[in-house]
Amino acid sequence: MKKVILCFSLIFLFSYSISANPSFAEQKFDTYLVTFKNEVDSKIILNHGGTIEKTYKYTPTIVSKIPVDSIDSLRENQNISTIEKDASVEVIPDTKKEYLQKHSSIMYTGAPVLSDWNMERVKVFPVHKQGYKGSNIKIGIIDSGIDITHEDLKVTDGINIIDPNSNYNDDYGHGTRVAGVISALDNNKGVLGMAPLSEIYAIKVLDARGKGSISNVISGIEWAIDNKLDIVNLSLQTIINNNALEEVVKKAYEQGIILVAAAGNKGHNGMQETITYPAAYKEVISVGAIDENNEKVIFSSVGSRLDLVAPGDNVYTTIPRSFYYVYSGTSIASPHVAGIAALLKESNPNLTNIEISQILKDTATDLKDNFYYGNGLVNAEKALLKSKEMKENEKNG
Repeated sequence: MKKVILCFSLIFLFSYSISANPSFAEQKFDTYLVTFKNEVDSKIILNHGGTIEKTYKYTPTIVSKIPVDSIDSLRENQNISTIEKDASVEVIPDTKKEYLQKHSSIMYTGAPVLSDWNMERVKVFPVHKQGYKGSNIKIGIIDSGIDITHEDLKVTDGINIIDPNSNYNDDYGHGTRVAGVISALDNNKGVLGMAPLSEIYAIKVLDARGKGSISNVISGIEWAIDNKLDIVNLSLQTIINNNALEEVVKKAYEQGIILVAAAGNKGHNGMQETITYPAAYKEVISVGAIDENNEKVIFSSVGSRLDLVAPGDNVYTTIPRSFYYVYSGTSIASPHVAGIAALLKESNPNLTNIEISQILKDTATDLKDNFYYGNGLVNAEKALLKSKEMKENEKNG
């Protein structure tokens, strides 16, 4: 009996020694974005038990797994500006969809066989007739990838940020929908994009569930900067205002990239601001959704940071495996503006991202209530006219 008591005593003492010694105790880790005031100092993180997962190029920020118990101490470090959890991002969910049969065998001449009310509404056909279809303009689609085999899409290049060793093919479907609105080919099949001759780049940051992280979105934007893209579309959202994300958005903007993002599908509640990030950042053109009656679709987010609206209800577009669907959402509205921005850039390559953004806002069709509609409905025809006027003024000195 004494031996049994002794054994239990030893077990108790050993268990106590583990719990009393933090070096043996299991610690809880979380993933954080740590931004330094000046240069990155990895030693500070390592000395607090953290690991370095990723270091960014354009901002003094790292992604690190850090013991939760160390965060308060790190926040007191004079070399660190901010410590933020690596929050999730997600596709802006479609509010309505309807399956269509494959249309690859149906031909059309001059206009798509599927409903093109959205093309008519933003007045893009007159711009196409003048020869502007986005030629040589590079557009990055930061999303779930793009179906590289779709008959109505031509993907120039891309990257899988989640797994750089894998391809950027779309395993969720959302990025392919966005790509169709921007650049579906003028090939007598299916649908037609705003800028069918543009070069599209698949920047995959969302997984097969349409989920991702702020850290990967930042990497996607850095890739866009490195590859000198002209335009980036972000039809994704987070409700978190993240300093590290905002800083890389600013860097991209400073590099001349036109950033366009869906305003979000949070609807409205009185005068409450519901625009999500990154659309809410001032460097980004935020886009809400209207229906065929030029009315704000009920789900479309609102607020003082809303810049433009575009068709976002019952819009036909591409989906994986060379099929087509009709979709609704600000995710579908945003690529209209990205594509039209490409037409302006083609018409006058000297225009800066600041000038193109202003042209789009100045020439939009006024829908009165700025809180619900921003500057109004994007108008490709008027925007092109303004672009040409500016080009003529440049010639005349």
